[in-house]
Amino acid sequence: MKFLITGTDSIGRIVFRCETAAAARRKAAVLAECGCDDVVITAPDGQRYPPQMFDQLPSDIDWSERRH
Repeated sequence: MKFLITGTDSIGRIVFRCETAAAARRKAAVLAECGCDDVVITAPDGQRYPPQMFDQLPSDIDWSERRH
């Protein structure tokens, strides 16, 4: 399962995929530091995490067994 990290810059929408929650948080932080707006992490179960919730993103669970 993959985490999607999305944001918007002056050119348009940016999308990255990361294998782990930790990598997703790092990529999202970089996007925010670079001035991207609307940075969101979408977890493998579909839950969306805006910047104020990045610290709530679970990192030690088996996402393949998590159901929506």
